Formats: sequence, C-alpha cells, structure tokens
Amino acid sequence: MRLTFAIVLAVAIPTSGTARGDEPNRGALLAAALAAGDLAASRRDYTALRRALSDVEAMGARTEDKDVTSIWRELLGLQAAPALRGRGLGPAYRMGTLAKGNSVLIEQVFLAGQEARIAVQAFDRGTLRLEVLGSNRQSPCDPPIGFQAQCQWVPLYTQRFAIRVTNAASAATSYYLVVN
Repeated sequence: MRLTFAIVLAVAIPTSGTARGDEPNRGALLAAALAAGDLAASRRDYTALRRALSDVEAMGARTEDKDVTSIWRELLGLQAAPALRGRGLGPAYRMGTLAKGNSVLIEQVFLAGQEARIAVQAFDRGTLRLEVLGSNRQSPCDPPIGFQAQCQWVPLYTQRFAIRVTNAASAATSYYLVVN
C-alpha cells in the first residue's frame, strides 16, 4: 500500500468558487474522509479506517469506478455493504492518478435549481486545478488550484457540465474527485 498524507477533518476547507462559504461542503468532507481512510488503510490503523468508512457510507457516496470502501471492509473483516439501486444522481467519487501536467475529463448532468458541488483532493499534497464548464463553455466558478479544490453553484438550466482535473504539480499526483 502506498503511504499517503494525513488529513484532519476539522481543518478549514477552502471555499474558492463557492456560493456560500459558511455551509460545510459535503463533497469536500467526502474527499477528506476518503483520503483519511486511504491513509488509515496504509497504516493499518483500523480504528481510523472504521471511522472513515462510517463517514463515507453515512454520506451515501457510491463510486464511479474502483470501490475503495469494499477494500476497506475487507481489511476490517466486514461484510459487503448492501447494493443500492435506482439512484440516478447523488454523491459519487472517483479516484485516480495523474502524471505531471496530465488531465482527466468527465461529464456530469446537473439539475436546474439544485445545488451542484464538486470537490477534488490530492493524496500527497500535490497541486490540482479543477475546471468546470457548462454547455455554453462558461464556468460557474473560478478555476480553483490547490491541494484541495472545490466548486459549487446552482444551475439555472439542467445541462451537462465538463469537469476537468489537471495535475499542476511537478510529479505524478493521486486524487479523489467527488461529485454531488
């Protein structure tokens, strides 16, 4: 297992590009919980891993690709979580690694009048750039850059948004991307 960074959930989460800075961002909290679980798993800290797993599952997040919570459940000797069916939208996460200067692009539909939140967090304190563009090629928020980056807004129309995460660090960086 790779050694990742330690994260404390009580730290202030930057609100660059957010509509309301005083409200906790579930996407950023989910990204932090995923990173904390990754660190706990690498250190075999089962108490912290159980707490991170509980936090991730309490937020109702489901993965878009590799399900890290099933790996954590196996480490803890727990049974698999029951499958959920019928959710079209809701919290989801993706994990990956980007080489220096590389990007990943995904598309997601967000509904009119419902708050949209996207958060990305590096495993190893790398620097990430988060860009979000609507179908009109306009961004709902300034592109935040940092170890943690997030964007939240309320779409006026239901539309597909392009989400690009770029590694702005000088080395490969692993990340969690949370879409809610």
